[in-house]
Amino acid sequence: MAQYAHAEIRISSDETDVELGFYNYAGADSFDPGESWEDLLSNLGRLGFEMVTAVPDDEATTYWFKSQVG
Repeated sequence: MAQYAHAEIRISSDETDVELGFYNYAGADSFDPGESWEDLLSNLGRLGFEMVTAVPDDEATTYWFKSQVG
């Protein structure tokens, strides 16, 4: 059975607050998000993460990514 690493990006509605979290990803401590939203997406893509879904809310939008590990 495949195992996956997950990344979660939460961006506030006014785009002033960005939170990044990883689950089941060994390289989380050394991950460099870059200096822009484009850098962040590019760096996730280089690691094999693909966007799964976006969940909009009044206060923020949460983006979920996954990547197969092991």
